[in-house]
Amino acid sequence: LEDYAAKARLNGGYAALLHVDLDRFKHINDTLGHAAGDAMLVHASSVLQSKVGDQGFVARVGGDEFIVLCTVNDDVSQAALLAERIIEQMRKPVYYQGHQCRFGVSVGIAIDNGRVADAKQLLVNADIALYRAKRRGRNRHEFFSGELQSEIVNTKRNADEILSGLERNEFIAFYQPQFSAKTIGIFGVEAVARWR
Repeated sequence: LEDYAAKARLNGGYAALLHVDLDRFKHINDTLGHAAGDAMLVHASSVLQSKVGDQGFVARVGGDEFIVLCTVNDDVSQAALLAERIIEQMRKPVYYQGHQCRFGVSVGIAIDNGRVADAKQLLVNADIALYRAKRRGRNRHEFFSGELQSEIVNTKRNADEILSGLERNEFIAFYQPQFSAKTIGIFGVEAVARWR
């Protein structure tokens, strides 16, 4: 990856890394078995390879996850167009032993614009963008950005602070009655956790 990124920069472009994750793949494995899942992985590999051609590199990095490495020039929308072509093709049904299988893909895109420290960081950035694509409804792509990085850092910091607050017993339960609008009688109680 580092060599590829360096070569892309020498040729006046940038390395783009697309982290591709199959959506609803587990459902196929669980209902039709692992042989069907394996057939879907082979299908996904061939779709990715056909869309990338000799303009990039495709690898399965585990489970139902793939990476696509390609070069883009100043127009990073090239990576978005590739992602859209992949998403569109993966939406089409695939038949396995008479069963129609449908799955999609979510894609996270990170571009090595010369400011990325190393290959591992590029992979992390693409993974962060993939996570956002999945959170926003799947069958879509998202680019990594500084704003996304800040959001992830803030979320992690908040989670760490909450865990620390739990360890220090800073959360206190308050109970308040619930009233019926018709009878004005108490019909329940709700608990509210407050962070002191």
